[in-house]
Amino acid sequence: MASDKDHRQILSISWDILYCSTTGLMKTPKHISLAMAVHHLTCSTQILSLLNNFGHAIAPSQLIEVDNALTEQELAGRQSGAMLALGTVYHFSAPVTMVGWLTTPKSRLSG
Repeated sequence: MASDKDHRQILSISWDILYCSTTGLMKTPKHISLAMAVHHLTCSTQILSLLNNFGHAIAPSQLIEVDNALTEQELAGRQSGAMLALGTVYHFSAPVTMVGWLTTPKSRLSG
């Protein structure tokens, strides 16, 4: 039986395959969360660009788009009394349901 560590590694490789096979069009939780964490810890777009060139994270420009979309969704949720649960974005047991939400065009988020 696979351990939790094995499960995480399988998901990580699966997300890499998905990200690579769509040439970065489908942003996975792994690629977004790694970019967010590295940017938060280092504030370096050069490191993000390097990780992106190796296929490990989204590009700095894409990080800004995702961050803006999350901010817009959070503000819209506050106006309606709802709250965005960021923990579900990176939950390992449901990557497919969140991938579609994370790659929703900006125009659909505001409408």
